[in-house]
Amino acid sequence: MMTHKEIPEQAADAFFRQDYPQALELFLDACSQREEAGLPSDPMLCANLVSCYLALGRLEEARTASQRVLEIGRDQGDRRAEAIGWFSLGQAHLGLGNAADAIAGFTRSISLFQEIGDQRAATSSAVALGDAHRVVGDIEPAIHAYEKALPGLRLLFEPIQLVHLLVTLGGLLYLQKNPHRAVERLDEARTALPQEAQGSILDIQLCGNRALALLAIGRLVDAESDLLKARAGYLALGDYRFAAEQAARLSDLYRYQGDLARAVQFYQEVLELEKTHGFQLSEAGMLFSPVVDVSLRPGHAGEGAVSLDGTSSASGKRGTEPAAQPAPESELQPRAMDRPQHKAESRVAPRTREGATAQEEETLEPGPTPRTIDRAQAMAESTVALRTKEGTKPTAQPTPEPEPAPRSTGDAIPAADLQPASGPDPGPALPEPGGEEQASSVSQLSEASLWLDAGRTAAHPVLLIAPPMHGHTGPLFPRAIACLGSLLEAHDIPVELLPLAHLVDVFADREQVRARTAATVSTAVRTLEPRAVGISIPYTYLYPAGLELARLVRAAGGDDLPIVMGGPHVTFWDRECLAEAPQVDVVVRGEGEWTFLHLLRTLERRGDLAEVEGITWRLPDGQSIRNRARMLGDVSTLPPIDFDLLPEPFCRRMEVHAITSRGCAHRCRFCHERRFWGGKVRQLPVERVVEEMELIRTRFGDRVVGIDDSMLDMRTPYFHELCRRLAASSARPEDFSLLSRIDTITPEGLEAMRRAGVTVLMVGLESGSNRVLQAMNKGYTIEQAMPSIRLCQERGVQLYAFFIVGHPGDNPLESAVTQDLVETLFREELVHLVEPGMFTPYPGSAFYANPSRFGLQILTDDWELWRRTNRPMCQLVDYPAGEIYLSFLRMLEVQARYRGSRYVLI
Repeated sequence: MMTHKEIPEQAADAFFRQDYPQALELFLDACSQREEAGLPSDPMLCANLVSCYLALGRLEEARTASQRVLEIGRDQGDRRAEAIGWFSLGQAHLGLGNAADAIAGFTRSISLFQEIGDQRAATSSAVALGDAHRVVGDIEPAIHAYEKALPGLRLLFEPIQLVHLLVTLGGLLYLQKNPHRAVERLDEARTALPQEAQGSILDIQLCGNRALALLAIGRLVDAESDLLKARAGYLALGDYRFAAEQAARLSDLYRYQGDLARAVQFYQEVLELEKTHGFQLSEAGMLFSPVVDVSLRPGHAGEGAVSLDGTSSASGKRGTEPAAQPAPESELQPRAMDRPQHKAESRVAPRTREGATAQEEETLEPGPTPRTIDRAQAMAESTVALRTKEGTKPTAQPTPEPEPAPRSTGDAIPAADLQPASGPDPGPALPEPGGEEQASSVSQLSEASLWLDAGRTAAHPVLLIAPPMHGHTGPLFPRAIACLGSLLEAHDIPVELLPLAHLVDVFADREQVRARTAATVSTAVRTLEPRAVGISIPYTYLYPAGLELARLVRAAGGDDLPIVMGGPHVTFWDRECLAEAPQVDVVVRGEGEWTFLHLLRTLERRGDLAEVEGITWRLPDGQSIRNRARMLGDVSTLPPIDFDLLPEPFCRRMEVHAITSRGCAHRCRFCHERRFWGGKVRQLPVERVVEEMELIRTRFGDRVVGIDDSMLDMRTPYFHELCRRLAASSARPEDFSLLSRIDTITPEGLEAMRRAGVTVLMVGLESGSNRVLQAMNKGYTIEQAMPSIRLCQERGVQLYAFFIVGHPGDNPLESAVTQDLVETLFREELVHLVEPGMFTPYPGSAFYANPSRFGLQILTDDWELWRRTNRPMCQLVDYPAGEIYLSFLRMLEVQARYRGSRYVLI
């Protein structure tokens, strides 16, 4: 009979052979022999019992044994045993799905191991802590724990264990949208990978994760070799789902390079693998990145690596490759406690919400929208006090009529005339995770990145913020806050505009973007001490960024600072916005100028917000109140845009689209513009439109790229007057374009364009299928549209056509009809460029309100992904998302054959 001293060695051998029942029996026998011999309990034996119970899935017994280890350590005054107990208890709770208890256990064990100077054990606990956070999808604390474990892993553990952690860490950094740091960690993993592990599953996983991060920063050539290797490896293993993931990435890569034929080829492979092996990849999980926009512009595609002003663009791609779970070992117990090699080689993907793998739900975090605890309501009894110069309360003033008064003569100095975001230099790199060091870095960033001339800035202005927005040639002109700011200035309300695209390089690494945004907003709010802050959200995909801006403003400005949000998305998401963003006090619905002016005057006199038409606001008890809508104003009475409110360097590089009207009289079902503007069209004076263009050209040397509104009708006197003024103006560039409807084209209108020197016309053809056009309620057929298309060719006007794939009523056969039309248009030289987009059921449309009625399934509620050239945001009963995306690629492929890789999208 073996003694209690001999049994643990036999049990350890059984554990290594994966004979867990025998190992458990031997460890229990050893515990019994110690008890019969009157010996004190051995915490190591009990800890190994936990390992056996966990291996056998007997989780409750594992927890009981873990508590016994902890009790023994406390009773014997053994700090090491107590630390082991906390560690084992964390393992048991993690197995039971009690992540919070597991995190508490591992955190306590780290502290105790550090206290007794056991760096190896503390490292193992840090890795386990990262695992616990990762299981519940808490990416940031998981990254912090893994980063904390790295020095110990490098120093004390085998290279294979370091590589496992680095592969996981690289995947998480990618999901956090920090692709530059992800590449650093994955490059380190490649260097540390032992020779014997070359070609292993770990090597394949490393290639997959690294390829994603390389794609994200625009290193397309390097990413290609890793993707091809990962794809071949998964195919050889028979892991067809992950092979399909690599094929999807390759399709993305070739799309970015402008090789649309190969993009289509690899995406066809994805669909064939899905059909053959009975699975479906998620199409909505692509992490949005500016690389999608930049790489597909003329002049960028096909260059092998996307470059932005000399820098690589940050990106995110759909999903993540499987990231290996690290297998840190511990010398706390006999060898049986060490994890067997097959566990170290197992593939464990990062976990997401509710335990789904990252392949099932690719994005772990929807974007920079951390939640905060509900603050005390700033509007007691529906009032918010505005800040004033000396901290005094403003005197009551009568509520003005919602029409602009003459502009005051006082000059307002733009608060945002600051250091611009430099393209090549995204700002100082952030330190490794650490509280004081990181805080110091952010403080230095604030001082370096912002300059405010407080001596010239009006006291307590209204601060209007626009999140970074980019077009084809540069940052977009923030027209919404510029119009609003100009109106407020005309009513003697001082305004400062903060166009973040001027100060924050969104193509930098995500962590740097977040740090610079936080520093910029915090400095602006603390320096200006604004009386109110307005945040403009012109596009749905910017809504998460708007929520993050509100959080930053609240943190810097305190609870008494009114925060207002406006834009199309929150117009139709008003109550939801207030419910999920306690930092936002008021949502302005629809047209914002007169509503915001009335709101400010009401706040100044501490009036009742129920009087302000066009807003949704929150009572102190949290209930949201939606006031009645405001009547539309007379846009011709709005003051001209005061470009002095914007930083001059920004005005010299922004991309500007002129507008001639607000509103649309048509009823296209995919569009919510009619609801937003009320179905009424209000035209701006032609003189104002052209004068604005001339000012931008002569004063800033910038150019207006075109007129981009919905109701430029060739049949109207307004259109012909506009063309006459453009003909006499020097502000129009050679490639200036107009946007109109195909059914408003006339010979006279095209001739007027030609006399004005305008030779580019953009129209929404939307589909080549009459069935789909009818479902869209476009009001015309292809047969009716073709004469207008041919007329453009005859009169020498280049036609740019927009199409929508995946609209309700569409299916693969109807999309094939559209593709045939696109082929015909290019073959007969009837169109210069096309831009397909995938149907998106935006809030405000009937499709979003009642998707099942139209056979729709919305695939994601991550608003940051909602872009028409990203991935399908929805699918139809008879048109899966993958088929929709393939049809989209095929239309691009047609264009690439006729126009070359430089013209993937306009």
